[in-house]
Amino acid sequence: MEINIARDFDPYPWGRPQGRDFREAILIPNLKSISGIPGGRLVISLDGCRMLGSSFLDEAFAGLIRKRIIDHREFDRKLQIISESPAMKIYLDAIKKYVREARPET
Repeated sequence: MEINIARDFDPYPWGRPQGRDFREAILIPNLKSISGIPGGRLVISLDGCRMLGSSFLDEAFAGLIRKRIIDHREFDRKLQIISESPAMKIYLDAIKKYVREARPET
């Protein structure tokens, strides 16, 4: 299953509120839909986005860990974040950092 943020959500995603909305409306339902599929993986493409706010990325992706939706191992197993554009590498690296540093809320 593939989600393209620009096409399926917004080409200019930014801010924590949009990050929360993306996580709640798109990521979580799609993660649930692949939960029963052995080896199911959700591919998220950044292609087409004109900009990506750091707070959006943190809230959307690291928020999955903080809100205990999935843990770090599940994140790596169930999500693949991609882009064909070299300009998006900075965002891919930022997502990895935010997720790596995320801790579940108590």
